Amino acid sequence: MTLTPEERETILRFDDSGDACEVWTASPTVAARLRRAGLAVTQEPGGWRATCAKQAVRIKAGRYSCYVGGR
Repeated sequence: MTLTPEERETILRFDDSGDACEVWTASPTVAARLRRAGLAVTQEPGGWRATCAKQAVRIKAGRYSCYVGGR
């Protein structure tokens, strides 16, 4: 089954109770990038899953960026 670009989503989930960020993606490109970054990526039905430190998540908008989990 081939997914459309709209269906190949990536979800980052974290909360205030822990230091981990769970990443789930249906995109093989994102899964490959996570592997190249050194994360342990496991394949599941319909996608891939990885976990990283919440402090490693950075959102960049133009010249500005912020670390979501603090530094």
